[in-house]
Amino acid sequence: ILNPNSGPGSATVADPEYVRAVQSLRDAGGRVTGYVSTRYAERPIGEVNVDVRRYHELYPLDGFFLDEMSNDGSAVSVNYYAEVCEEIRRLKPAYHVTGNPGTHTQERYLSRPTVDTLVTFEEGTGYPGYTPDTWNRRYPTHRFCHLLHSVVDTSALTNAVALARKRNAGFLFVTDDLLPNPWDRLPVFWDNEVNLIEAANRAAAESLPPRVDLQRRADGLGRL
Repeated sequence: ILNPNSGPGSATVADPEYVRAVQSLRDAGGRVTGYVSTRYAERPIGEVNVDVRRYHELYPLDGFFLDEMSNDGSAVSVNYYAEVCEEIRRLKPAYHVTGNPGTHTQERYLSRPTVDTLVTFEEGTGYPGYTPDTWNRRYPTHRFCHLLHSVVDTSALTNAVALARKRNAGFLFVTDDLLPNPWDRLPVFWDNEVNLIEAANRAAAESLPPRVDLQRRADGLGRL
């Protein structure tokens, strides 16, 4: 998540250090999203769209992270985020939009849709006892993200990775960093976290039913 100044800031030219960091991450196969505050649907949409367009003009991004997202599911809130999403899509249809209410939220935000992915957990404690809403199971894993901070031991990290998979969360970040800003550095167990998630992804892929090459199968049937 690229966040120069609680958003892109007021700069009219790209910061070369950020450009280098973004490009390096993307070259390595990562994806970069621009941080935008929405103040729970109370920030004027015009201001949000200015931030979105500034990111788009300054940096090579893959999407946007809409923070402080409302979770009430009201028509006003849903329409607000749908409008922001439409503006993002106008700039580049392939942009991935993540909304962060950080807690339980309403299905309408996905069914409308207003975002591609919802952050439905963002806390420092409570993940072992967290129960996702039942409607989450109606959507594929890439529609949900969980963010955990203040996780200080590796056993809790290992448990979190296993729980995220069971809870239908396709995106996960766990850090030992603490409040007031637990997102300003990588966790000390970063390499271990990457390896755990890679292993979980591999296990999930291996558990899928085998893919059938329909063209080869059709050709084979034709030769019988």
